[in-house]
Amino acid sequence: MAKIDKPSAGYLSARLIGTEGGPGTKCSRCRDFIKSTGECLILTDPQVSAEHGTCTQFLRGEPYTRAKPLRLVPKEVVGYIEGEGVPTYCGVCKYYQGTGKYHSQCDKVEGMVDYAGCCNLYHYDAKTPQSD
Repeated sequence: MAKIDKPSAGYLSARLIGTEGGPGTKCSRCRDFIKSTGECLILTDPQVSAEHGTCTQFLRGEPYTRAKPLRLVPKEVVGYIEGEGVPTYCGVCKYYQGTGKYHSQCDKVEGMVDYAGCCNLYHYDAKTPQSD
């Protein structure tokens, strides 16, 4: 099966996600998170999990202290997930070929990917220990 290029996969390197506080994407690290209410600025159903929720629209940045949700897009459209497997990162994805390496090949994405990177093809591998 042909691999997908990084832009088409929505791949974000570890540098773009950030690793302070551990690897991976989660709502509390996204610039669209509203700290005072635990809501997302862009979702039509804005209630999210700060530590165990994420979606394909993750953008690293300083979350809002206060804001009113704009209610622009449904959770289903942005691939919002919550619970086991979040924060999301390549090192715990079933397609990541390396074990505990900083960079490795991926079964789905072309080229080397970062252990602490992530893309829209993420699929949690429950057999891989996850660290927060």
